[in-house]
Amino acid sequence: MDSNSIEGSTLVSTIANCIDRILVQQLEVLGGKIGSSDDGEHLRDQVAEVTSSANTLSKETNTLMKRLVELSNDQRYASAMKVHRERLMGDLIGVLNRLQVAQRNAVAKEKESMKAVAAQDQQVSHQIEQVNDEEQQERQQLQIQHQQHLMEIRERSEAMRQLDQDISDVTQVMKDLARIVHDQGEIVDSIEANVEHASMQVQQASTFIL
Repeated sequence: MDSNSIEGSTLVSTIANCIDRILVQQLEVLGGKIGSSDDGEHLRDQVAEVTSSANTLSKETNTLMKRLVELSNDQRYASAMKVHRERLMGDLIGVLNRLQVAQRNAVAKEKESMKAVAAQDQQVSHQIEQVNDEEQQERQQLQIQHQQHLMEIRERSEAMRQLDQDISDVTQVMKDLARIVHDQGEIVDSIEANVEHASMQVQQASTFIL
């Protein structure tokens, strides 16, 4: 077995491992908790951590996939590598599709929650205006609530901006994969269909961002 064959086998194993480590299901579960009683700063930190890790793995896997394509185009290894390439490409595209759906759902739920907090804060602000000067304790309590609302709105806004960037990053990876599929004309139709679906999902991503 020569060096390229060894590299190819290593790439196949590494790519499969990277795909398995993209924790889409965990992001789906965490995203489903946004706006629930489990919501809070800790949950937003978890979502950010999982999403950041998934995006990093997506980029790394994309780079590895490009190298696998190069090896599979070598006639000496084409028959062996092509099967692995097509299988891994299909797996990666499927995972990235789910990742983008989970990210967009998280953005949508953050947006809903932020609107709910803003509505609550509007009521608190109105109550502050109605409080008499003699009711200092009540005013202070309302002002504390107001500050808490503002802080939560800022945190949710920042979470949405980060998710927006994460979606853009995955979009770029999907575009790269689409180019690979286009350049490798012999890739199976099912993978091409997945890429077309991914492209439609990518175009819709920005509609979920404020």
